[in-house]
Amino acid sequence: MPGFDKKTQMMDAGSVFYKTSEGFGFALGAVKTVLSPLGKLYEVSEDGGKFSQTVKMEDLPDSVEAADFFLDLSTPWRNRYISCKVEDAGKDAAGEGLERYAVSLREGNSNTPLRRGLLSCSAAVLFLAAILCGWGFLANLLLICLSLLCLWLLVCPSAIQQKTIGHIKESLKFH
Repeated sequence: MPGFDKKTQMMDAGSVFYKTSEGFGFALGAVKTVLSPLGKLYEVSEDGGKFSQTVKMEDLPDSVEAADFFLDLSTPWRNRYISCKVEDAGKDAAGEGLERYAVSLREGNSNTPLRRGLLSCSAAVLFLAAILCGWGFLANLLLICLSLLCLWLLVCPSAIQQKTIGHIKESLKFH
C-alpha cells in the first residue's frame, strides 16, 4: 500500500468537457491514457481492488473527494497529487449522437519533511548569521534576503504541478 500524506490539501483544478461517440468505458480509458505517462497512476476503488494499481479511498489524502483515478507525482522534495473524476454530462445538445463527459481535476502539493527541514534550517542559519556576524550592512541585508527567500520557497506552490494540470486539460480536449 502506498503511503500518501493524508494532510495534503486537495483543491479544485478545473474541469474539462469533451465529446465522443464512444461509451463511458472509452472515456475512462482516454483519461487513463493521458494520466499514465505522467506518474504513478492508481485506480480508486471502494475495496482496494486485487491489483497493485488500485487504492482504497480511505488511503488517499483526507480532502480528496470522489475520484476514479489518483495520480502520484511525488518526489523526495514534494508530495504532488492529482485526483480525477469522470462523469457523464449527457448527450450533445446539437443532436450529433455524441456523448459529453466532464473530467473534474483536483490537485494538491505539500512539502516533505526533508524540504521543510532543509529550508527552515537554512532560513534560521542565514538569519542568525546576519544578526551575529558583523559583516557590514550589505552582507547582513543579503543574508536576510536569502533567509526570506528560503521561507518563500517553503510556502510557494509547485509550478510543475500547475504545468501538469494544464497539460492534462489540453490533452483531454482532443479526445
